[in-house]
Order: sequence, then structure tokens, then C-alpha cells
Amino acid sequence: MVDSGSSLRSRFTRTILVILATASLVLLCAPGTHAGPREDDVTRDAPVFFEIRPGQALVYFVNDLYPSEAQVYLDSTAIGILPRKSYTAAMVNPGFRLIWGSSEARWYEFKAGWAYLLRLVKAGSLSSAWVTDNPGILGALVADKDLAYVTTHADMLARLRAKAADSYEQAVKKAGTKLALPYRRRFHALDLGEQSPATRQAERP
Repeated sequence: MVDSGSSLRSRFTRTILVILATASLVLLCAPGTHAGPREDDVTRDAPVFFEIRPGQALVYFVNDLYPSEAQVYLDSTAIGILPRKSYTAAMVNPGFRLIWGSSEARWYEFKAGWAYLLRLVKAGSLSSAWVTDNPGILGALVADKDLAYVTTHADMLARLRAKAADSYEQAVKKAGTKLALPYRRRFHALDLGEQSPATRQAERP
């Protein structure tokens, strides 16, 4: 004979477990409560290119080679989210700046009046890194790979800033003193327009 009290407790326990599992699923799927970034955290726009501001460097971040989306930080500032087949840009004060996030933390040197192109690549089975490339190819790269210019929504940027407050010092320690090698030639904003840099003589640094 089955103990009715034991059977009731068993059904109650199963019911509670189902409720908890359902609640967890709802929380994971609810807007604004997901743990990680999603593609709806950004707005995709038509390709856009920028002029360099006086006294600053123009840095393009391109995610055309990495197999998933990426979080991007420059020092303690959140640049945003880069889904696959997208790019974004930032005006950067010159000097040695730390780039980190989904990638390995590395130092880069940026010079005022220069344009830079950083592309995210796999650096190992479990790591990725931003590598410098010829910024003069950006227009062709965007067209050939149908890359969208993205901006990250304010609520997601706020969450990224909160993470930066807790993780920036750790990223500095991980980076150590190693400096990422720059692309070896200098390109100006003029080289990012309709004129092909291949037809111009690039200045050496």
C-alpha cells in the first residue's frame, strides 16, 4: 500500500522543480535579462566611414574572420558589441591604449592623425586577438564581405561599462607590457575614401 503522505510530498517536490525550471527559462529569455550579448543588442546600418578628428586617431574594429560576436573595450571604456560580419569605429586619443574584452588583452600605440584597421582573429583554440591590417582596404573589405556598420544600444553599453569597472585592472595585469605590432605603413583619412591607396604612395612612419 502506497503512503498517501509520501506520494503527496513527491508530487509537490516535482511540481516545485517544474516551476523553478520554468521560471529560470523565462528569466533567461526575458528581454534585458540575458547574461550575454545578442545580435539585437546592436543596430545595423549601411556602411559609413569617418574623417579623422584633429589630435585623435581613427580606429576601425572589423569582425569578418572571427566565428562569433565579440565584446570590445578600449582601456576602461566600452566600445560595444561586434556581431559576425560587422564593423564599428572609434576616435581614440593618441598614446598606448589597452584593447580587451572577448579578445586577449593587448597594448596598441595610436598616433594622432592616423587611421587604423583592427581585425579580430582566432589566436588559439580558446583565444582571439585584434591584428592590425592595412586601413586602405576597408572600403573594399566592407563591400566584398557585405559588412554592416553597427552601434551598440545604450542599455547594453551600460552593462558593458559595469563589467569594465570590475575587470579593467585584471585585463591590465593579463596584458603585461607586451605591445602589439602596428601595421607598418601610415595611412590618412584620404586613403579611406573612394581613391584606392594602391594608386598612392603611402608614407612610412
